[in-house]
Amino acid sequence: MRFRLAARAKKEASGSAIEPPPSGQNGAGVNAQLIRRNKALVIGLAAVILSSGVSWAAASRIRSPAEIAARTAPPKPSLILVPVEKRVLSSDVVVRGTVRYGAPQAVLLPVSALRKGRDIVTTAPVKGTELHEGDVAMTISGRPVIVLEGAQPAYRDMGPGTTGEDVRQLEQALVRRGFNPGPVDGVYDSRTGLAVAAWYLKQGWSPFGPTEDQLLALRAVKAEWFTAQSDLLAAQETLGTAEHDLIIAQAKAAAAARALLPPAVAAAVSGSAADAARAKAEQDRVNATLRVTSAKRALNQAIEAERVAQARLEEARSRRPPPSNDEYAELSKEARDASNKVSTAREEVTAATDALASVDPAAAAALSPDTALAHTPDAAAKLDAATSQAEAARAASNVEFARRKVALMAGRASSGPAANQLGIQVPAGEVMFFSNLSVRADDVKLRVGDEVVGPIMTVTSSRLVIESALSQSDVKLVREGAAVGIKAPEANIDTTGMVTRVATAPGTNGVDPQRFFMEVTPSGLNVSSAGASVVQTISVESTQGEMLTVPVASLSVGADGATRVEVQGPNGITRYVTVVPGLTAKGLVAVTPVAGDLAPRDLVVVGSNTGPAAAKGGGRTKTSSGGSHAK
Repeated sequence: MRFRLAARAKKEASGSAIEPPPSGQNGAGVNAQLIRRNKALVIGLAAVILSSGVSWAAASRIRSPAEIAARTAPPKPSLILVPVEKRVLSSDVVVRGTVRYGAPQAVLLPVSALRKGRDIVTTAPVKGTELHEGDVAMTISGRPVIVLEGAQPAYRDMGPGTTGEDVRQLEQALVRRGFNPGPVDGVYDSRTGLAVAAWYLKQGWSPFGPTEDQLLALRAVKAEWFTAQSDLLAAQETLGTAEHDLIIAQAKAAAAARALLPPAVAAAVSGSAADAARAKAEQDRVNATLRVTSAKRALNQAIEAERVAQARLEEARSRRPPPSNDEYAELSKEARDASNKVSTAREEVTAATDALASVDPAAAAALSPDTALAHTPDAAAKLDAATSQAEAARAASNVEFARRKVALMAGRASSGPAANQLGIQVPAGEVMFFSNLSVRADDVKLRVGDEVVGPIMTVTSSRLVIESALSQSDVKLVREGAAVGIKAPEANIDTTGMVTRVATAPGTNGVDPQRFFMEVTPSGLNVSSAGASVVQTISVESTQGEMLTVPVASLSVGADGATRVEVQGPNGITRYVTVVPGLTAKGLVAVTPVAGDLAPRDLVVVGSNTGPAAAKGGGRTKTSSGGSHAK
């Protein structure tokens, strides 16, 4: 019956579309009837579909006990295997750092005793300028400040007579710049001064000569020298007079003695001929003695005159500016004439001495002053001769004292402090020594017109370095000279470097008080990298070659206490290989097999993926390798 109803409905539906409406019915009523029939049909179909969906959902949730048991049963346990690798294993320290220009150093200029007045900046340093040896970094009161290489900073004026390591650095710099300072011995001598003068002039600067105070001090010393020479000449004149008086007194004593000679002497020299011979011998001896005395006095005066002439000539040679050609020629002529007079005076002394020696020895001995005084009963004659002898001795002493004073003054004038300061000098503050060049001017503190007080600027090396800080544990591992990997992907940096400095005390160079400053010198970085933040990886320990490595989790301890790894063979059967563990890093450990075979790509067991056995480590006891771990 359901079938017949459905067929009828279908027929009515199909017929309603083609049969004309019965006569007497309008079109609107027919359409309303068709709409009601179609709506009923759609609702019926939707109900059938909904009923079918509910029935399927209910059926999908219904499980049999067997199916439920099968779904909840654990899977079959399996081993977790990792292949053995052969590789270089290293333990690393990883730290961040910032790229900067290295070795910041505050620059101060020492005060010079040669320059008077205030030091004013006339040309200031330019920030960012790279300074090389020989460059003028700035000018102070119109004088240059020149950069040179040297480990010891400049701290004093350098000039004739100065010695020390700073002078040696100056001489070495002059040699590098193409000038000849003589022996590089740390002694500032005349050749060093000439090289300094040539160096200044070549760079377009006037060398620094003697100051007015130095010239005044030298003039005072030379005035004392000339006064001492005058005193010496006066003493020599007094000595000559005293010697002459002594000879006269001795002659008078001898004349008095002739009339009162003892009988033995009178018998030996009797008769008028003997008296004449004695008189002539006495006169010859007196004349010869006076000639010798006069010649010696003239010689001493000539020698002193020669010293004065030579001193004036030497002073002219060292004078800055030098004397004119006419003045120099005149001084040279005076020195030559003085030398010739000395030669002539020496010849006269020799001739006078020979003449005195040719006097009749017998008569001279009979009438010598000692003999006359010994046999002269006249007390007045004896006293006169003794007084003259004492005066001559005192005059000789005065001459010797004056001669020593002249020598002292001559030494001070030619090589004393006043003379040593003359010549070309290098004032403190006109050179700056840096141990490594070139340097870069940073943080300039002074401007044109400022007085030089305190630091003038900070300089850094022109090379880039990476500054960072190490923890107290890391600083024990990092050593100077260690290789460093440097990366900063955002700055397109991927290079290497070397640790060049590790501080021995915490808190230096502006780092945290609990951390240690570290400096790394990179390779291949350009100036655009300055200021970049980079990651540094420092290899602090390495296997120094490829070794077999396994995961740390694969190690276990056997019943005999030996460390071992479990290796799975091709047939799925596992075996134990006894190993000696080494360096540990990045979750791996270097091992050396001592009992059993172990090769790259062998599979070692690190655990199982499920089951109670996995929770207990598969029946294996794990061990630590005792190596250093990566940071």
